[in-house]
Amino acid sequence: MNKIIDGRYGIRMETIHLVRLQPLWNGMRLTGHHWRLYVHDAPGAGVMVNGEKLELSPGFAWLLPPHGDLPAWCENPALNQLYLHFEVARLTGSRRAPASAVPLDPVLAALARELKEQLDSQAPALILTATALAAAALARLPGDAWDELGPDREIEELCESLRHTLAQELTVTDLARRFGMPVNAFIRRFQAGTGSTPYQYLTNLRYARAARLLEEGELSIDDICEAVGVKDRFHFSRMFKRLHGLSPAAYRRGYRPR
Repeated sequence: MNKIIDGRYGIRMETIHLVRLQPLWNGMRLTGHHWRLYVHDAPGAGVMVNGEKLELSPGFAWLLPPHGDLPAWCENPALNQLYLHFEVARLTGSRRAPASAVPLDPVLAALARELKEQLDSQAPALILTATALAAAALARLPGDAWDELGPDREIEELCESLRHTLAQELTVTDLARRFGMPVNAFIRRFQAGTGSTPYQYLTNLRYARAARLLEEGELSIDDICEAVGVKDRFHFSRMFKRLHGLSPAAYRRGYRPR
């Protein structure tokens, strides 16, 4: 039987890394507008869910949905983590499932191994393999682990525009004016299309970009503030620590790419 595929659940890959967790993860908070996928090669690290330790044990692909806020912990300094950050159009996570385990069956395990082998490459194959791993893991989630968002092409186009204009100073009022809508009505429409308020989405987008720039290690903190549209360095440092659990300097020092 043939079926027409409309591509409504397109995946946008944001980050692909293999890292040594300690000391980066102790004290981090896992939040943001994107999905997260983790594969650990050993036990000894995880997240806090409702005050209880949840180990992200090896042998699984762990999926954390957007807009969560989970403290991380790590007791094994030899643990390596493969992780992906990505967005999925029209698909957000359910509050009923703050962290979901998908067994690494032969297909997922092969994709994870292939992705690790491609990490030193910037070739399209790296993005395609990461996207395949994310899609295959999501497809194995139970239906109650996600919620489908309403289609809104104009909101999707706005989100795409925001990714390329982070250096600009934008307010929710500015964004509502683009749509010719009262602010409260615009906030409701944006949340229906993204699962987040405009302020939360833009803030998470800015500080996720800041984290990636800190990982690359080339720009100064002042330059990063400028690049993500935050003019006050003190405010930037305070908000970064609030969202990520570490100061920008500590995040940069603790990051251990492999």
